[in-house]
Amino acid sequence: MASPDARQAVASAFGTVARGLRLAPSETRAESSTATGTDPGSSSSFPSAGGSYRNSHGAPIAIGTPFTGSASDDSAAHASHRTVPASPATVTAVPVSSSSVGLDWTDVQGETGYRVERSQDGSTGWVTVAIRDHNVTSALDSELLAGTTYYYRIFATNVVRESDPSGVVSATTSVDPASPTTVTASSSSPTQVDLTWTDVADETGYRVERSYDGVTGWMTVGTTGKDVTTFSDTGLPPSTTVYYRVFATNAGGDSAPSDVVRVTTTFETPSDVPAESSP
Repeated sequence: MASPDARQAVASAFGTVARGLRLAPSETRAESSTATGTDPGSSSSFPSAGGSYRNSHGAPIAIGTPFTGSASDDSAAHASHRTVPASPATVTAVPVSSSSVGLDWTDVQGETGYRVERSQDGSTGWVTVAIRDHNVTSALDSELLAGTTYYYRIFATNVVRESDPSGVVSATTSVDPASPTTVTASSSSPTQVDLTWTDVADETGYRVERSYDGVTGWMTVGTTGKDVTTFSDTGLPPSTTVYYRVFATNAGGDSAPSDVVRVTTTFETPSDVPAESSP
């Protein structure tokens, strides 16, 4: 039979082994914890989703979704959102009309959105004109002045901060042509009206509209090419009053309409009616 001292030694050894098979409370908490807005391994916290981010000018910018994966999920996707994104590349700006410019750029990794800035000299006075969501790489800047050059740069954004600006690009809005002048209309037959007008500069063609009351129901009845200043509207009812207006067009859009002209088709006389063939 073992002595009391021997039994105590065995119990002590067994307790040590048993304790070695259990996790300490602190270890259990570490395994079950998740990083919700906190960068694992550091004491800094990301702003919460829906929070406000500001650029170097102190203005709010678009936000993305902060990292909310588990501390053990250190994937490349999560890691990329914890680094500053690269500057957008291959930025292009093209005039869409006399009052708008379209922009496109190449998508970059690790962004949660983009911010577009505009300047009138390419160096100063930059203002934010568009915010775009994740992977959206185009924007339209509108309500601009005709025949004016504008400069643009793009920033990629995420929950860390903005990228450096892209290279600066520029575009000049087009100029709408002037309205056609001296529009005349005459009825050359009971079913036809002939129109003429004065040519204007910077046009690539003309568009003719017709209405039966001169106010509503305007519809396009024909177009002409560059410098072509005549048009005939056919198939009209005899003895009918019609109204016309003419637009000059180019890549920037339509001019303002010309003055409205009024004409009445001639009365159909018996000589205008084809004779019935004999049976």
